[in-house]
Amino acid sequence: DRIFFISEKEKALSFSDERIVQAIKETDAKVLIFDPLTSYIGADVSMNVANEVRSRFNHLIDAAKKTGCAIVIVGHMNKMQGAKALYRQMGSIDIVGSARSVLLIAPSLDDENNRVMAVEKCNLSERGKSIEFSVEDGRVEWLRHVDITADELVNSLSSLGSNRTETKQEQAKDILIDLLSEGGKPQQEVMKVMRQHDISKRTAENAKA
Repeated sequence: DRIFFISEKEKALSFSDERIVQAIKETDAKVLIFDPLTSYIGADVSMNVANEVRSRFNHLIDAAKKTGCAIVIVGHMNKMQGAKALYRQMGSIDIVGSARSVLLIAPSLDDENNRVMAVEKCNLSERGKSIEFSVEDGRVEWLRHVDITADELVNSLSSLGSNRTETKQEQAKDILIDLLSEGGKPQQEVMKVMRQHDISKRTAENAKA
């Protein structure tokens, strides 16, 4: 009786929807959750174009400021190996740039039945320690602090079952598959993302071929 949903029977919900602030005020909601990001950022928005992503997130930032409600967005990682945790988010880096806090949830390296929550980014306070937890009978049980960063966690998971590091060309190929999943992109936009991952133009062109 403390959980509410915004109806999408007549209209799909997106980050820029006026019903968001209205629903928060009507229910006095303390937390609003969008899961997953790809379903709510908007069908007319390319997740890989920075200015389109920023404008949609600005609507949520305004909603949070007006109401004091915390807004949580659940996203999923891409398949790139060897990259920092912040670059494992699908879409533009501006997605994590818009957020005040970014948390990573991944399987524990010590117990496959448990999960670890690690801080990727935090603008509001000191960076907290990573925490291992379990989920049993619908309840979360916090177990212990673990000495591992978000970057170390994703890189350790990427290396499991593999004895080699992904080459730059393979990374470039993964980036292209992710970027072009929604259609063609200008070369300038693609190369900007490649440079963020220290990938040269020649390597990008080889991956394209």
